Amino acid sequence: MNPTFGCRLWNVVFEPNDSFISDKVSKIIKEDVSKWIPGVSVTDVQVNSLENDQSVDLRDIYTLHIQVVFTIDSINQSDTVNIVLNTNKV
Repeated sequence: MNPTFGCRLWNVVFEPNDSFISDKVSKIIKEDVSKWIPGVSVTDVQVNSLENDQSVDLRDIYTLHIQVVFTIDSINQSDTVNIVLNTNKV
């Protein structure tokens, strides 16, 4: 019954796909994981998007591919999660 539970990635859905979006997404993920999942450390966040060129389907330029590398502190185990944030389908 906590309405603020979750990640705030929805805050960037309507943001421009510029050079700052990567830093915004990375900051949101790191802050929200540390707030809601104690004992898990985010070690790396990679945010990639396609450039607007004619060789790809133009819808793809509105998609962010997010890779989150994290470590479970108690067992020192690392893993990776891939997230696709598609602003065209929201």
